[in-house]
This record gives sequence, C-alpha cells and structure tokens, in this order.
Amino acid sequence: MSEPPFLVLVDEEEERRVLSVPPGHEGFVRHASGRLHLGPGVHRLHCGRALAIFLVRVEGAHRLDLKSLGGAMVRAANGRWRPLKVLGHLAYGIARPEQLVDFLEREQIHEAQELERELVRLSVDLLANVFDGEALRADRLAENLEVVSGELLRRLTAIVLPLGLRLDGLDLLAAPAPLDGMASAPGGV
Repeated sequence: MSEPPFLVLVDEEEERRVLSVPPGHEGFVRHASGRLHLGPGVHRLHCGRALAIFLVRVEGAHRLDLKSLGGAMVRAANGRWRPLKVLGHLAYGIARPEQLVDFLEREQIHEAQELERELVRLSVDLLANVFDGEALRADRLAENLEVVSGELLRRLTAIVLPLGLRLDGLDLLAAPAPLDGMASAPGGV
C-alpha cells in the first residue's frame, strides 16, 4: 500500500504539546495566530490549540489511475468512426508543500483521496479537450498517444504547478472500443 501525499490531523480534544514529523515529510500546524512550518523530527509546540495539522509527504512519487475516457473517437482504416477507450497512469509528487497546504486549506480538502479524485477528474477533462475535434487514425494510435500525452502533461503542469505539485510522468494506453451497435459517426449520425 502506498503512502498518501498528505495527512490532516485535528486537535479537537486537547492542546497538542508535541508533534513528530516523520522523515520525508514536512509538518504544518494551523493555530489561532497563524501557521508553523516544521521539518522532520520531534517538535514541542508552544502555539496553544492546533486547529489543523498537515503532514505532507515530500519524498517519493504518487500514482493515480486514469479511467476510460468517454466521448473520444478514432477513425478506423475503413473510414468509420469508433469510440476510443483510454486508460492511463499519472505519477506526481509534492514540489512545494507550503503551496499545497494553502490550496488544501482554501478548498477545505482534508483527505488525500479528495485531492486525488480532483486530479483524476481534471486529467480526464483535459484529456477530453485534447482529443476534442481530432480525427485520429487507428493505424497511428501509438504515435498520436505520444503527442496527446505530451500535450496533456503540458496543460496539466500549468494547472498543478501553482498548487505545489509536480508531474513525474504520464502513461496512456488506448484502443478502439468494439463497435457493438455504435453509430458510424460522432453524434449518432
């Protein structure tokens, strides 16, 4: 099981006096008068009651599965349109943990799964935009996927870099889906 990119701890019952930040992480303690940034180690807290504590994993990479993209079409060798099934994996890491914590607090994200669902949704939406209007040919799908992967990484990097994230890689796999009674052209015509 892989480690989540961050954990959020809430100090609801009593004042937390000590915080242990594991190696490979950075800690952020939100309290009434601001925020403390702590490196790995054991820290004594003199800030009063902590409203939230973020432990951000700054070492290592995280991997997301991108599910099938709906709506993409490819032109087969016979000239007919076919639906395109796209799957992929996106690898990312934390480049600037303070920016990530700013984003998490602003968007009120308290679970790593929420952040990762948003990254998957964003990736799939951008991927649909990259494919939009493209008359892809089935016999050149691998070549087209390289171009699409590069363009998706470029667009996605511009969005996630200000959030403190870095993209480490993107692998896309695609194949024309079986026709199974599908229309011969986009839009059902």
